[in-house]
Amino acid sequence: MQSIADFWHWWQQDGATQLANAIHTGDFSDLPEQMAHLVNAIDKDLQWELGPGTQAQHSLCVTANGDPALRPLTERWLRAAPPPDATWEYRAARQADPDVLNQQLTFGDWEVELDQTRLSLTVDEQSLLVDVTVHHPTFATMPESAALQIAFLALTWLLGEDDLERWIGEVNTATAEPADALPADALPETVHAMAARHPEPTWVVMEGEGQDGAQLTAVAMRPLRWIDHPLLDLHAGITLTYPALDPRDLPTGEDLAELQQQEDDLLRLLDNAVLLVAHETGRGARTLHLYCDSTDAATQATLTTWTQRQPNASLDTQPDPAWDQVSHLR
Repeated sequence: MQSIADFWHWWQQDGATQLANAIHTGDFSDLPEQMAHLVNAIDKDLQWELGPGTQAQHSLCVTANGDPALRPLTERWLRAAPPPDATWEYRAARQADPDVLNQQLTFGDWEVELDQTRLSLTVDEQSLLVDVTVHHPTFATMPESAALQIAFLALTWLLGEDDLERWIGEVNTATAEPADALPADALPETVHAMAARHPEPTWVVMEGEGQDGAQLTAVAMRPLRWIDHPLLDLHAGITLTYPALDPRDLPTGEDLAELQQQEDDLLRLLDNAVLLVAHETGRGARTLHLYCDSTDAATQATLTTWTQRQPNASLDTQPDPAWDQVSHLR
């Protein structure tokens, strides 16, 4: 992407040195405008910010601000970055900063002492998500929409943008402190414990019956999280038909073996360029849910060619950075 290349060319020629000097002297001149122009050339809705580094002096973050449609862009920006050095490191999403909870947030007409934040947590081991109710004493004095914005800011500071997407389910606010309220730093502890219990994805089998009596089955990756694969933003649905004698029939015997062989052949041909996240079977068809990089023209061409050569196959592709096409299987 030329706009990303242009950004890093400017950065390596002059930008990195100028910005480091500006942080030291406090004289930024027109550097913020230059940065904004270059970042907006990638996408007008991206945001950028500076901060302290963990291994370097400073960090530069270009963030999608929680928008799944833009997160692949910040990932491509990051992967095109020069290696980090003693001065600069780079981030494609805002990182956790729990120390900020010791500070005061000015939000409109309200002054919010963030260390008074309390959380009620409900852990769902099946979905691998934590539902959170956020309480702060000032919530009783402000509209719910403002309280919810503050809640999301606090959760982002506690976990970082990516872990917020990865681990948090429903978010609510409460004007009264919940009976089971915990200090805010209990959330990172809860999330890290869940991550330790579930270090690798697993597969689950789901069975059901349609309104027409058809037997349906699905096999899906658990958890189904786009944030773990931010470049895989294109959904490729491949439907393979089989000769069911009755709409309630699931494939058996040779038909089942043939479907499995087709799936294996396709994945072997694509050689890790796609990720199979689920397949659904019933009513005489199996649909494979695959995700790939929308900028990978070669993989898309391979998918098209392979499908055209299969007498029982059809292909549908569409942009899907948030993996909405498999949301019913989560």
